[in-house]
Amino acid sequence: MLVIVLGNLLLGTYAATLAYIGCKSGLHTVLMGRFCFGEWGSKLSDVILAFTQIGWYAWGTATVAIILVETTALPEPIEVGLMVLFGFAF
Repeated sequence: MLVIVLGNLLLGTYAATLAYIGCKSGLHTVLMGRFCFGEWGSKLSDVILAFTQIGWYAWGTATVAIILVETTALPEPIEVGLMVLFGFAF
C-alpha cells in the first residue's frame, strides 16, 4: 500500500506541476509541447505522455484488484471483474 500511495503522490505532483505551468503560461499541455518541441516533436511528446498516463492508470487499477484478491482470499477469477469495477470507480 505504501508503494501505491507513493506512486500516486508522484503522479499527483507531476500533474500539479503541469497544471501550475499551464496556469501561469495560459497554455495547455499540447500547446506547451508544440511551443517547446515544434509540430512533429510535440506529437512524440504527446504520445509519450498519453502512454505513461494510461499505463499508470492501468497498473494502479490492476494492482489494487490483485492485492484485494490476495489479501481477502477471494477467488482468482474475480480479479478481472474487480479491475473493471475499479476502473469505473477511479
